[in-house]
Amino acid sequence: MIASKRRQGTLFCSRATGILSGNAKLDTKLVLVAGVILAAVVGFAVFRPTLPTRSVMSKPLVTRGLGELLFSSKTSYESSWVIETCELPSCDLVLQSRMYSKRCKTEEAKWPLLVTGTPRSATQYIAKELSAYGLEIANDWVPRPSADGTSSWIFAVEDEESFGPEKADGYKFRQVLHQLRQPLASLSSICAPPELDRHEQIAFLRRHISLNSSYVKDNNKALLGLEFWVEWHEFLDKLNLPTYQIETVEIHDIFVMAGLDHRYNKTKSTKEVAKTWNNREHRAQFTWQQLLTVDPDLAYRAWTMAHRYGYTYDVEFADLTCLESTPTCDPDGGTLEANARCPPGSKPQLQIADFGTTTEPVEIENGWISRGCIEVEIAGMQFGIPGEEFLRSRDLLETCTPRDDKIICA
Repeated sequence: MIASKRRQGTLFCSRATGILSGNAKLDTKLVLVAGVILAAVVGFAVFRPTLPTRSVMSKPLVTRGLGELLFSSKTSYESSWVIETCELPSCDLVLQSRMYSKRCKTEEAKWPLLVTGTPRSATQYIAKELSAYGLEIANDWVPRPSADGTSSWIFAVEDEESFGPEKADGYKFRQVLHQLRQPLASLSSICAPPELDRHEQIAFLRRHISLNSSYVKDNNKALLGLEFWVEWHEFLDKLNLPTYQIETVEIHDIFVMAGLDHRYNKTKSTKEVAKTWNNREHRAQFTWQQLLTVDPDLAYRAWTMAHRYGYTYDVEFADLTCLESTPTCDPDGGTLEANARCPPGSKPQLQIADFGTTTEPVEIENGWISRGCIEVEIAGMQFGIPGEEFLRSRDLLETCTPRDDKIICA
């Protein structure tokens, strides 16, 4: 029986061999077609593209425009959207300010918006403008902030004995914006009385900045104003706030950055707010050469800050020389004797080091030089994200999770 099965196996193999060797009369065309089909099947199995297991498209991201709505049209198979984090100010700095921070365990945010800067930087003007477009906003010289907040240079810092009548009782503001005005105009306007003429104002400032010139008897008010302007803005810069130029910002953008775009009334109140509102008579606008003569180091700090804030001038600081006499705040152009630190005709040696020398103009978008670093809560933790990303993602943050130094949103 075994021998019989071996003969049958041999016969089968012989026939099969005959077929493959051409002994059987098989149509050659059919063989070729079968080979092509087989090659196609094998090739697809080996080289088939990697397809997503589900259809994933990145969500269109609404950028509450700073004036308009922008939609991302990007389509991707990536299921995640990555936001780089930014460095929030230290809690020590935050607690010196009026900004709300859950991370720093501040008092609650009772109002949505605080606009701040220095005196004579149009904080009262912007309060009028925001009110004309629908906000309930106060200013320095009323007892309490209004429902939507206030515009106040004084409220830049936390102080139980705050200068002026407006009080906040320790409560905070959800969003704080840093407002700028062209520095030479602002510094010249600070010269106008009663700025820096009141003992209570000087005492208030000394609690928060060094203001060394205020301790000098018969000091030059122009020097006092310059030092105040520089140190106050340096403090605000450290808070990394959304920052804009009053001359070029769109009012609607302030509503958007504060999360109050739903309050914006496109039809402005018929009460026109004049650009000259709250103007005061003061000396002619300072030049950079005059400020150099007042104090070379402070003038250079102001110069670099001005350029960092997006303001440019037709002079180079390195080319400036000291004047024969020292400028003052006198509206009639009165001067003092030459400054010992700025000998007439000289280019003084600056005492500051590594303060920064860049004078290249910064990129400005609709008046904003920075969107700041905004504190957000994700998965029960606080992170800082750039203001532009905050505008794009604030309705999507519930879908996000932290990972290393990034935020991953579905």
